[in-house]
Amino acid sequence: MTDQPPRFAPEFFNSLSGGQESFADGAYGVALDFDSTARHDPDWVLESVGDRPVRLTPISCSREGARIGFDSLGVSGEITLTPHESGWVKVVAQIDGRAVFSAFAEQVWEEYELYPDGWTDEARAKGTDEDAPGRIGKRRSWMSLSADAWPQLAPLANDHGQVLAGLPER
Repeated sequence: MTDQPPRFAPEFFNSLSGGQESFADGAYGVALDFDSTARHDPDWVLESVGDRPVRLTPISCSREGARIGFDSLGVSGEITLTPHESGWVKVVAQIDGRAVFSAFAEQVWEEYELYPDGWTDEARAKGTDEDAPGRIGKRRSWMSLSADAWPQLAPLANDHGQVLAGLPER
């Protein structure tokens, strides 16, 4: 995994003002949002592999980023979200201290979009409206990741090549 951000500027939308946040405030907002999700909605399911349970546990949250633990049927790890010098938020998932997933995140409008390292999305750079390869809903109740963009996720993907996770139906 490289550490090269997408080749376009990220966005960090402020729903109160309707404008863009500074990178520092935007990155901290992302950390706060995901820490809050782990605290208030810790039980998720990987829908694309038969509703496999995933439990999130908040570890830490500050202006330097967030750390969130996860456990799924005995597989445990940690997700870190940190401000990156490029202006993006770097997301890394590790299992047994080894990085298994890496992405760069931004908050576009009220959803979160994720891109693999070194993403060269020509359509996005030209301002066209295509979905990012990774998306998380504005209420942080669902997530979709493309196995085409992150091939290591293929074992967790459905027949359409998507890894789908979300809060269980209540």
